[in-house]
Amino acid sequence: LLMLKARIYTAIFGLPLLFIAINYSTTIIWAILALMATGFCAYEWGDICRFDRKPKIVFVFVVVSLCVLGLIHDANLAGLSTANNLLRLFMLINFFLFVCLLPCWVINKWRISSKPVLGLVGILALINFCWSIIFLRIDQNLFIIAISIIFLSDVFAYFIGRSLGRRPLAPAISPLKTWEGFLGGGIGTFLVICFIAYLLELGLEDGIKILLGAIIMFLLGVIGDLFISLLKRQGGKKDSGSLLPGHGGILDRADSLIFSLPFVCLVALRVGS
Repeated sequence: LLMLKARIYTAIFGLPLLFIAINYSTTIIWAILALMATGFCAYEWGDICRFDRKPKIVFVFVVVSLCVLGLIHDANLAGLSTANNLLRLFMLINFFLFVCLLPCWVINKWRISSKPVLGLVGILALINFCWSIIFLRIDQNLFIIAISIIFLSDVFAYFIGRSLGRRPLAPAISPLKTWEGFLGGGIGTFLVICFIAYLLELGLEDGIKILLGAIIMFLLGVIGDLFISLLKRQGGKKDSGSLLPGHGGILDRADSLIFSLPFVCLVALRVGS
């Protein structure tokens, strides 16, 4: 009950701030906020992978610096309009690399003791995550829809899993996650898409396309959640941090977005082209 109250209070204060940032911040301010969030995630990534203090600071610096270099290479920091072909190709290769490896990593519960390898995985994942946050914000409605799908599916999964959960989804990784919660998240995704399709007066064909995209987002969110949970369990951590009451750290809240937002971003860039 205390955990639920903490989650509710965090949402009450956090969601309005996020809405204000999305709608009213300038492009440069939004990029800075995205880099700060990525920096926090990088610090927590280094923590759950048991990096010592100095390597952890270096890791954060490398992640944020590479994100900035990519943005400078992309275009005018005054506009940050669209990703160029080289940046898009890097994001695409990076994304499909994770899509191919993550399910195997989670299912087989690979334990990688090499800190440089874990660091490289974190760098690649967080770069795509940061760039996706920045590029998707160009279309504010699309960005809000994308994070709403993930967050609301998490809410449905949480409440249905807590009330009806009986069958563990991945007991060796995250004992509290259940198949009932997984199905609840899927139902939540479907309901959100139905509501969006109704508001936008979409036809059947467009509605089905968006639903398929949302299902892929949901599955990528689940895989990202389980992947970060696996790293935390192997690193002896319950949460990635303590910055967000009821959730843990920034990485605990962003784990479902790290691999789903790049998917939305790549699709949006493709359609936009």
